Amino acid sequence: MLFRSAVSSFRLTYNNSQIHRTWSKYFDAQEMGVRNIANMMPGFMRVTVGGGFTLGPASASASDTPTKTFQMAEDFSWIHGNHQIGFGGNYIHSSLDAKSYINAAGAFTFTNQNTGLGLADFLIGRPSQLQQGMVYYLRQKNNYIGTYVQDAWKVHPRLTLNLGLRYDMQNHVGPELNLSPFLPGDRGTFHNWAPRVGFAYTVTDRTVVRGGYGKFFAQGTADEAHQTILYMIGISPVLNYDGRADWASNPWNGPTPSYTQIVNNACDVNGNRTGCFSRQFIPEIANPFWRTPYSHQSSIGIEHQIGSAMALQTNVVYTGGRLEEGSRNINLTYKDRKSTRLNS
Repeated sequence: MLFRSAVSSFRLTYNNSQIHRTWSKYFDAQEMGVRNIANMMPGFMRVTVGGGFTLGPASASASDTPTKTFQMAEDFSWIHGNHQIGFGGNYIHSSLDAKSYINAAGAFTFTNQNTGLGLADFLIGRPSQLQQGMVYYLRQKNNYIGTYVQDAWKVHPRLTLNLGLRYDMQNHVGPELNLSPFLPGDRGTFHNWAPRVGFAYTVTDRTVVRGGYGKFFAQGTADEAHQTILYMIGISPVLNYDGRADWASNPWNGPTPSYTQIVNNACDVNGNRTGCFSRQFIPEIANPFWRTPYSHQSSIGIEHQIGSAMALQTNVVYTGGRLEEGSRNINLTYKDRKSTRLNS
């Protein structure tokens, strides 16, 4: 409390989360006789046998996820005449300095292309595919700022109006990233204004009518940006069986290429040159059309006191979500309903 008619509330929060997940060691590709393969997870390998079994699933991949969050908030309230004025804001800074080993050990897939049975292909050592990944180092920061001003104005002994305005700003949630041709990288920070209005009217000493409306913005999640950055900084090339007798033990047919050599041979970098590697976007990337989700919320209700220890209250509440997160197949292309039967 600053003085009799004013109150200030200041809060400071810091959270440091360290999540470390290692892998179970049994044997790796080099121990099984595979030469010229990057061994970034000693004692671990991934094998998928169609119609058979899976060894070392993706969910078993190791990772380090240290997350730090700093938050500062202030709320100030001041009573002046018929007004109770409030204003304040909060600031949140979060940072992620992660390391991920997805596909870093190399993932061998055995289908049925050699013998007609996936398990038989495995027994004779004839995989159909190898996907070789890398260790991803991800550094990501996010800032959020929210501030507001409001006034509870006692216009009349029976009527009180509540008027307010909130501002929210957030950055680094994905659309500012440049991943051609999906993300142009020309959109970043989002500025959002949210009005609030409400009232309370005393009909009688025992009956009050209340109502209000507000626009409320949500915060964007960092997961889509997280996934997108992984695809921007890394690549997991897929090598398909080429018929060589020694393909299983020498999938690169020579020395393992460096990270720079692989990236330079990515299809989106070298113009789809023959033998290039395609990037795979699994499970998601940021939405280039993303806007901050928000909702319109309103209510109106009446409360009536019955006797000295009972009250009856009824309300009508409306919530309308807008720009809520969903999935979109950006590869689906068609004209309008009149020129195709795709949607019929």
